[in-house]
Amino acid sequence: MTAGAVTIMGACIPKGRPRLNYYGRVFTPKRTRDYETLVAETVRPYVKEPLTGGLALTIEVIKAPPVSWSKKRRREAQELGLFNAKRPDLDNYIKSILDGLNGVLYKDDALVSKLTVSKRYGAFDCVIVSWEEVAHAG
Repeated sequence: MTAGAVTIMGACIPKGRPRLNYYGRVFTPKRTRDYETLVAETVRPYVKEPLTGGLALTIEVIKAPPVSWSKKRRREAQELGLFNAKRPDLDNYIKSILDGLNGVLYKDDALVSKLTVSKRYGAFDCVIVSWEEVAHAG
């Protein structure tokens, strides 16, 4: 069984809504594409080839507390790892991360059979992705 973990530095960018260009073609916003590329390029050195078995993923989206908070409140949020219940929505973060991992960590995101996700405060903005192959029928 293969397992691993990687930290993607920088603020997590939520998946942007698909847009239509002048000619009626659908495209993903540049900001989202750039983040998905960052995810792929960060994970690529840790994976020889995309995994083809079932996967359990754990994703932690970590954000630094707002600068407007007092030093005491910021320190407590970081030390206690308080959960972040602010926007953007957690599911939009996950979409951009999973799409960035597609074709790099795994052949297809249909292979992800277990997903554990959290959004919390920490010392700096980053995303921690850990994975483990799991038994699957098929």
